[in-house]
Amino acid sequence: MQKSNCLDIHWLITYTAENYEKQSMERISRVNLNISSHKSIWLLAWPVMIGQTLLTMLQIVDMFWIGKLGPSPVAGVAIAGSMMAVLFAFTQIFYAGNLASIARFAAQEDRESIIDSIVHSAFIALLLSIIIAGIGIPTAPFLFRLFGASETVQILGIQYLRIILFALPFFFGAFVIFSTLNAVGDTKTPTKIIFFASIFNAVLDPLLIFGIWKFPKLGIGGAALATSLSHVLVLVLGALALARRRLIYSQSTRLRWSTIARIFRIGIPACLRGMTRPLTGTIMFRIVALYGTAAIAGFGIGIRLLGLMFIYLEGLTTATQTLVGQSLGAKRPNKAEEFVRKAILIGLIIQLPVIVLYVLLAPQLILMFNTDSEVVRIGTDYLRIIVPSLIFIVLTIGYSAAQMGAGDTKPPMIASILSNWFIKIPLAYLIAHELHLASRGVWIAIACSVLVEAMVVSFFYFGGGWKKLHI
Repeated sequence: MQKSNCLDIHWLITYTAENYEKQSMERISRVNLNISSHKSIWLLAWPVMIGQTLLTMLQIVDMFWIGKLGPSPVAGVAIAGSMMAVLFAFTQIFYAGNLASIARFAAQEDRESIIDSIVHSAFIALLLSIIIAGIGIPTAPFLFRLFGASETVQILGIQYLRIILFALPFFFGAFVIFSTLNAVGDTKTPTKIIFFASIFNAVLDPLLIFGIWKFPKLGIGGAALATSLSHVLVLVLGALALARRRLIYSQSTRLRWSTIARIFRIGIPACLRGMTRPLTGTIMFRIVALYGTAAIAGFGIGIRLLGLMFIYLEGLTTATQTLVGQSLGAKRPNKAEEFVRKAILIGLIIQLPVIVLYVLLAPQLILMFNTDSEVVRIGTDYLRIIVPSLIFIVLTIGYSAAQMGAGDTKPPMIASILSNWFIKIPLAYLIAHELHLASRGVWIAIACSVLVEAMVVSFFYFGGGWKKLHI
């Protein structure tokens, strides 16, 4: 009788452990590849769209409070922001590598490999953040001098940038967590985390900037500290989300050069692609500056207006990357192609009416930001030349997301480098300066680069190499 009880207890413990393991495994992959492709894409995309909206609002709130300090702090943060855009491109090294790897492992319900990828991505993120901060903090004055800003702007911008760099491990850690959650098909949790972090940041901003209640008055440093602390919160909440899925630690996990090499092999081309746009964007600003302040203002306003499009395009990108990665992990390349076709169709359905509105209402949209007649004229030109070409960006988004999700990141890198460095910049100078079209020539060059990028990335997509890649 005693032996029977022992056996019963042993069976109960074993059954409970196995059942818990099975339930936990089921929580790894939330994507059902057998339901409607449209539904799958939308279920993953809409939380990302909301998250992007929240991040946009967060930037607006930050700039609202910083703006109350005067024009110099705003200029300092703007310059720091352009530098951070380049620095944050480094996150693609581990973000792209982690997402492509985990999407496949999730489809195979390979928990050990998922944890292995997380650990190695976190290690790379920590190492990169320390190196970048170690270089960036002492060289910040030199970087600001390159922009030719006034001494006051430099002092304020350096203060802001150094605080952000000091907290860089938390920023980079958040990218590891978000890439993991997106890869397993959970785009809702990152959005919830961003929501709480945005509220936290919005409350901290005025308290730390102006020294309200018992908080210290830190000015522009307070804005940087609030942003940094909000990312500490993101990291904590994200770690808890991974812990609930038992994706934090495994006894068999140890650092392996093969895993690090895989992440770098996928991530470095994605990083170079990510750096291309902000770097060439800075050069484009320099070219546009040749044609006066009104041209700079019109360009800047136009870029911000177009940024709204990328809220829904980013959602489609994340959904496509995840679904392609999981489809290939499940050995279903035809399903991956179906997801890409449907994502492009959804993108076109959304993009076409938005393009029409932007073209028809271009003057009114520019007037919302500036009433100067020359700025309105140049900004209207920008929108009416650039926006129609953005129908092709849907193809770029869909085909490059497929290749990124498959871990084939070199083709999108080649397309981006070719279209931006070898088409956009030379053509901008040639058409604007040699053909005497001024800023209008710059806009034509940008539109041409959009078309070229779509053509190149489409060529690689239909080559089919991404479907055969093993990672």
